[in-house]
Amino acid sequence: GCYSVIRGLLALKFLNAAALFLLVSPSGTGVGTSGATVVSLFLVMNRILTECHCRIGNLALMDVIDEDTVVNKRQESVAAAISGVNALLTKPAQSLAPILGWAVLDRVGARRSNGVPSDTSGAKAPALLFNTMGLVPLVSAAVQFVLWGGYTLRGAALKHVKDALSESRRADTRV
Repeated sequence: GCYSVIRGLLALKFLNAAALFLLVSPSGTGVGTSGATVVSLFLVMNRILTECHCRIGNLALMDVIDEDTVVNKRQESVAAAISGVNALLTKPAQSLAPILGWAVLDRVGARRSNGVPSDTSGAKAPALLFNTMGLVPLVSAAVQFVLWGGYTLRGAALKHVKDALSESRRADTRV
């Protein structure tokens, strides 16, 4: 189901970031290929894997909604409320993440003012940006992979919820 796909996508995202560090040094030189080519492929793959993960995440959310309906024996689903809370938490995070990233990079001195590197960044800025580009997906994929390990609504548990929901809907149509 979607659990396996999500875990697979996270594993691929982790491997993608690990490959970046194995194939390219922070100075931009690649092993057997141009560093710029490897970085470009990394960015494209990271974007694709992230989008796939975000799109399939809604299927897992719908399973949670179905489980809530079955466990709490609700006549009406609370899908709107759960989806609303999900949007309330995720939309601001998507907007604030780039701002936070820029603030962190600015704080450590990677910012260039008027085209001149700041005194604290100098030659360290490219390595800092490279490490940030690779470490954020590497760490986030690892953390998410571990957290998804605790997701119990899969396999037999998910089948039980879907069967109970189908039975409940059949009983409602008979009445």
